[in-house]
Amino acid sequence: MFFKKAALILALSSIGMFAVSASAAGFDVTDVEGRKVHFDAVPKTFVVANYIVNFMMVGAAPSLDKVVALTKDGWEDTRYGEYQVFTKSFPKMKDLPSIGGYHDDILNAEKILSLHPDVLLIGRTQYAENNQRIKTFEKAGIKVVVLDYHAMTTANHTLSTEILGKLLDRENWIMFIRPLPNCLKISSGRRFTWKLQAKAWPATATPITRMCYGVRS
Repeated sequence: MFFKKAALILALSSIGMFAVSASAAGFDVTDVEGRKVHFDAVPKTFVVANYIVNFMMVGAAPSLDKVVALTKDGWEDTRYGEYQVFTKSFPKMKDLPSIGGYHDDILNAEKILSLHPDVLLIGRTQYAENNQRIKTFEKAGIKVVVLDYHAMTTANHTLSTEILGKLLDRENWIMFIRPLPNCLKISSGRRFTWKLQAKAWPATATPITRMCYGVRS
């Protein structure tokens, strides 16, 4: 049920979406590893090696058009229900090539280089396990940005979401995402999910992203 709701949110979030013009001088992002990455313009193509749901939460359904590959190896076998919900809601996901395992940190360097995206989005463990490959990607002109939604910290969730807002030219949109009171945590064994609601920030709110899902209260 959670994944069906998430897919519906992603599909509907494109309604009324608006673009924010990026600075002609480009911009910088500092990722969760403290790495400063410069962009001359808003990137057009992405390999999303981790956090595709977060990517689409910020970019909305049309952002999938910018994705040229995902980590899909083992996705259907290990999370059949999730796979079915997302591929039925977004059929393009089935056609996107896989560049690694859904549950491991293995990245197919040759495939990524052949696709030559503007940006490769990875998690922290992928960064740690692919250090030499990352240097190769960067030498080839691929910007590598590290995100983190696994550590369950407000700081990393906020930073990762703000980075996605910049990369997808959706900085204004992320300020409309605010959590339900107390994040409405739902526990199921060792897995946790959080419900969201999209509303305008109150006049007194600080203009920063407060993505609540995945944050332990």
